[in-house]
Amino acid sequence: MIGATNASESVLDQALLRPGRLDRKIYVDRPGLEDREKLYSFYLSKVKADASIDIARLARRTVWKTPADIENIILVGGGAHLFMPAIKEHFPNHEIAMADDPVFANVRGFHVAGEIFSRRNAA
Repeated sequence: MIGATNASESVLDQALLRPGRLDRKIYVDRPGLEDREKLYSFYLSKVKADASIDIARLARRTVWKTPADIENIILVGGGAHLFMPAIKEHFPNHEIAMADDPVFANVRGFHVAGEIFSRRNAA
Protein backbone atom coordinates (compact mmCIF):
# COMPACT_ATOMS: atom_id res chain seq x y z
CA MET A 1 0.00 0.00 0.00
CA ILE A 2 1.18 3.51 -0.78
CA GLY A 3 -0.13 6.58 1.00
CA ALA A 4 0.59 10.22 0.27
CA THR A 5 -0.14 13.43 2.11
CA ASN A 6 1.07 16.98 2.40
CA ALA A 7 0.00 17.11 6.04
CA SER A 8 2.51 17.42 8.84
CA GLU A 9 3.36 14.19 10.66
CA SER A 10 2.09 15.78 13.86
CA VAL A 11 -1.49 15.70 12.56
CA LEU A 12 -1.41 12.13 11.22
CA ASP A 13 -3.13 9.34 13.11
CA GLN A 14 -0.36 7.52 14.97
CA ALA A 15 -1.90 4.18 13.96
CA LEU A 16 -0.72 4.88 10.42
CA LEU A 17 2.86 5.31 11.59
CA ARG A 18 3.14 2.07 13.59
CA PRO A 19 5.81 -0.41 12.46
CA GLY A 20 4.67 -2.56 9.56
CA ARG A 21 2.16 -0.08 8.19
CA LEU A 22 3.46 3.01 6.40
CA ASP A 23 7.03 2.48 7.45
CA ARG A 24 8.93 4.19 4.61
CA LYS A 25 8.90 7.92 4.13
CA ILE A 26 9.81 9.70 0.96
CA TYR A 27 9.99 13.48 1.11
CA VAL A 28 9.32 15.44 -2.07
CA ASP A 29 10.61 19.00 -1.94
CA ARG A 30 9.18 22.00 -3.75
CA PRO A 31 10.27 22.44 -7.36
CA GLY A 32 13.48 24.22 -8.29
CA LEU A 33 13.79 26.87 -10.98
CA GLU A 34 13.96 24.46 -13.93
CA ASP A 35 11.00 22.45 -12.65
CA ARG A 36 8.92 25.61 -12.09
CA GLU A 37 9.63 26.61 -15.70
CA LYS A 38 8.39 23.18 -16.84
CA LEU A 39 5.28 23.53 -14.68
CA TYR A 40 4.49 26.96 -16.14
CA SER A 41 4.97 25.59 -19.67
CA PHE A 42 2.71 22.65 -18.89
CA TYR A 43 -0.15 24.70 -17.40
CA LEU A 44 0.13 27.47 -19.99
CA SER A 45 -0.18 24.88 -22.77
CA LYS A 46 -3.68 24.11 -21.45
CA VAL A 47 -5.02 27.67 -21.78
CA LYS A 48 -5.14 30.49 -24.30
CA ALA A 49 -2.40 32.79 -23.04
CA ASP A 50 -0.27 35.61 -24.40
CA ALA A 51 2.63 34.12 -26.39
CA SER A 52 5.02 36.80 -25.09
CA ILE A 53 4.88 35.53 -21.49
CA ASP A 54 8.37 35.27 -20.00
CA ILE A 55 8.19 31.85 -18.36
CA ALA A 56 11.72 32.12 -16.93
CA ARG A 57 10.77 35.39 -15.21
CA LEU A 58 7.63 33.87 -13.72
CA ALA A 59 9.62 30.90 -12.45
CA ARG A 60 12.23 33.20 -10.85
CA ARG A 61 9.51 35.23 -9.10
CA THR A 62 7.73 32.24 -7.60
CA VAL A 63 10.40 30.65 -5.44
CA TRP A 64 8.95 28.18 -2.89
CA LYS A 65 5.69 27.86 -4.82
CA THR A 66 4.33 24.34 -5.04
CA PRO A 67 2.97 22.82 -8.25
CA ALA A 68 -0.53 23.46 -6.90
CA ASP A 69 0.37 27.14 -6.30
CA ILE A 70 1.63 27.46 -9.87
CA GLU A 71 -1.49 25.81 -11.24
CA ASN A 72 -3.56 28.26 -9.20
CA ILE A 73 -1.61 31.23 -10.57
CA ILE A 74 -2.37 30.11 -14.13
CA LEU A 75 -5.90 28.78 -13.81
CA VAL A 76 -7.42 31.10 -11.18
CA GLY A 77 -7.50 34.84 -10.55
CA GLY A 78 -3.82 35.21 -9.77
CA GLY A 79 -2.90 34.55 -13.39
CA ALA A 80 -5.52 36.78 -15.02
CA HIS A 81 -2.85 39.09 -16.44
CA LEU A 82 -1.56 36.18 -18.52
CA PHE A 83 -4.83 36.14 -20.41
CA MET A 84 -5.16 39.86 -21.06
CA PRO A 85 -5.46 39.48 -24.86
CA ALA A 86 -8.27 36.92 -24.48
CA ILE A 87 -10.02 39.05 -21.82
CA LYS A 88 -9.87 42.16 -24.02
CA GLU A 89 -11.15 40.15 -26.98
CA HIS A 90 -14.20 38.88 -25.09
CA PHE A 91 -14.89 42.13 -23.20
CA PRO A 92 -13.85 44.89 -25.63
CA ASN A 93 -16.00 47.61 -24.00
CA HIS A 94 -14.75 47.07 -20.45
CA GLU A 95 -11.94 48.93 -18.75
CA ILE A 96 -9.53 46.42 -17.22
CA ALA A 97 -7.45 47.44 -14.20
CA MET A 98 -4.57 45.19 -13.20
CA ALA A 99 -2.76 44.89 -9.87
CA ASP A 100 0.83 46.13 -9.66
CA ASP A 101 2.09 42.59 -9.14
CA PRO A 102 -0.62 40.33 -10.58
CA VAL A 103 1.38 37.12 -10.17
CA PHE A 104 0.67 37.32 -6.47
CA ALA A 105 -2.84 38.73 -6.69
CA ASN A 106 -5.76 36.61 -5.60
CA VAL A 107 -9.46 36.35 -6.24
CA ARG A 108 -10.30 38.44 -3.15
CA GLY A 109 -7.94 41.15 -4.40
CA PHE A 110 -9.76 41.30 -7.73
CA HIS A 111 -13.09 41.43 -5.88
CA VAL A 112 -11.95 44.36 -3.73
CA ALA A 113 -10.55 46.16 -6.78
CA GLY A 114 -13.89 45.68 -8.55
CA GLU A 115 -15.82 47.10 -5.59
CA ILE A 116 -13.56 50.17 -5.44
CA PHE A 117 -13.87 50.68 -9.20
CA SER A 118 -17.67 50.40 -9.00
CA ARG A 119 -17.88 52.94 -6.16
CA ARG A 120 -15.66 55.43 -8.01
CA ASN A 121 -17.73 55.19 -11.20
CA ALA A 122 -21.09 55.30 -9.40
CA ALA A 123 -20.39 58.77 -8.00
